[in-house]
Amino acid sequence: MLVHRQLSATTTYSLFGTLLYEALRERVEFTPELAGEVERWLAAGRPAADAEEAAEELSAGGGSAAGEEATGRGHSTADALSTDSDGEEADALRTGALADAPHAAHPDTGLKPHSAAQPGTDSSIGPDAHSPAPLATRPSAHPATRPKTLPGDRRRVVVIFVESLESWVLERSVEGQELTPCLNRLLHEERTLYAPQVVTQVKGGRSIDAQLLVTAGLLPLENGCWSARCPHTAYPSLVKAFRQRHPGARALLFTPDKEIVWNQMIVAREFGFDSLLSHKHFRNDRTTGTGSRRRLCDGAFFDQCLEKLAEPQMLPDTAGACYLQFVTYSSHHPFVIPEELHRIRLRQEMPRRLRDYLTAVNYVDHALGEFIAALRRNPRLSDAMIVITGDHEGLASERPALASSAAGRGLVSEGRFTPLIVVNAPAAMRCTDTVGQIDIYPTLLDLLGLDDYHWHGLGRSLLRADAPRAAVDPRLERVGAAVDSTTEQHLRQAWSLSDRIIRSDYFRHTGRE
Repeated sequence: MLVHRQLSATTTYSLFGTLLYEALRERVEFTPELAGEVERWLAAGRPAADAEEAAEELSAGGGSAAGEEATGRGHSTADALSTDSDGEEADALRTGALADAPHAAHPDTGLKPHSAAQPGTDSSIGPDAHSPAPLATRPSAHPATRPKTLPGDRRRVVVIFVESLESWVLERSVEGQELTPCLNRLLHEERTLYAPQVVTQVKGGRSIDAQLLVTAGLLPLENGCWSARCPHTAYPSLVKAFRQRHPGARALLFTPDKEIVWNQMIVAREFGFDSLLSHKHFRNDRTTGTGSRRRLCDGAFFDQCLEKLAEPQMLPDTAGACYLQFVTYSSHHPFVIPEELHRIRLRQEMPRRLRDYLTAVNYVDHALGEFIAALRRNPRLSDAMIVITGDHEGLASERPALASSAAGRGLVSEGRFTPLIVVNAPAAMRCTDTVGQIDIYPTLLDLLGLDDYHWHGLGRSLLRADAPRAAVDPRLERVGAAVDSTTEQHLRQAWSLSDRIIRSDYFRHTGRE
């Protein structure tokens, strides 16, 4: 019988964790003015028809619940999670994590009951040695309107956050070796949506910020990590939207990392997942990384995830809906992959960090390919819509030096872009516009036919013709096409607005949990 962490609301902090939580907890007051500001910002970003409808709601008093009493459970420090039994207080402090908890498992299942390129052919390293191969022609223009429903509504969804995956590695070969052959094949499939120019918008929370952007449609806090400062704020999410449309759907989150890191345990519960399967639930017999950050390698992680999914209690209804999220680790900085997992060999003249990054990405690509092939052989998941995206860029402060090196010139992107790849998508396209990670959430709402969910996020769906072809990065700089000053200001305002939405617990106060 699989034993894993259940997402129970009955939790406790250690004394030290309690004090730290209170010290970091920074709230802003929820006011009618803030509610009105949120509604006006959202209305300003909608097409004319939607804006008129929103204005009517506001005039009728339906657009803001500022005058209503806050609803939902309150959270005291006793509602939080205690420190991991492995004695990871230092790790928790370093990552801003405060989570671990006992749980009450379902007596029968251990789960809680449900609530209602063609590759390039270059053989040398140099400025002209890394030309991307073209995809089959796909329309780059977006549909004119945001569809209420889409054909092929998906009842099974797999979301994969790939550690530090950058767009420039796709459709590339180095020294005659294709870097991402498995992902490249997916890009050429008939029902794939691909957007390579997704500006990474994470801040201090890094990986957990990516989950906030993609899963909740919110931007990170202006200062600090949201999952440490506001872990019990009410958050909307794709998971909740999916389960609203598909009552009884199973929602599971898998990660080889420890549940205290970035408060993943609390975050999973607040996003609406049934269960979190983390570091302690896997056999850590094949690892990547160094020192205290050694984690199960992605190939073994995916293999064990498949084993767990085969257990009857995990997906008991073979025809039922499910939302499965996987977070990989092997391409984490400093990109150390054991020699026996290397699948490409690169020249020693290449800067070591670049060589290690490419080797790690190539390994992860192979692990992904094997995993997706196995999912397609599984009758319960063969028709799943599979979303693959990077959590954030990987090269950080080393990017300028690597991009200007002899090996990296013409290969390493100077921009911080991660790809969005949706396999078995109801709408296939290649979007070459510059967008932000914040735009992934509304895009997935559209693709999953979840347009009736109350929160459409602070971004714009890639399926909309009027979506800005630009994004504002964490430094508040515009990236992408030139836009008018009003649009640019609107994109910048989203950052401070999201900060206040989170810190004021906007969704709980407006009754929109």
